[in-house]
Amino acid sequence: TTVYIAGQVAWDAGNDLVGRDDFEAQTRQVFTNLVAALDAVGATLEDLVKITIYVVDHDTGRL
Repeated sequence: TTVYIAGQVAWDAGNDLVGRDDFEAQTRQVFTNLVAALDAVGATLEDLVKITIYVVDHDTGRL
């Protein structure tokens, strides 16, 4: 079975943005959401084949 998961963002279970202006907090929330989505289909991060990450307003000083 192949599962495609797309469009993970830094929203919590209540649809509230996590970590406004905090790259690390947003990244942690995105991976929390990804793990939950994988868990829902019986998979883990170890089952991932590919992941693409887009960073908006890329400024290395802020990362």
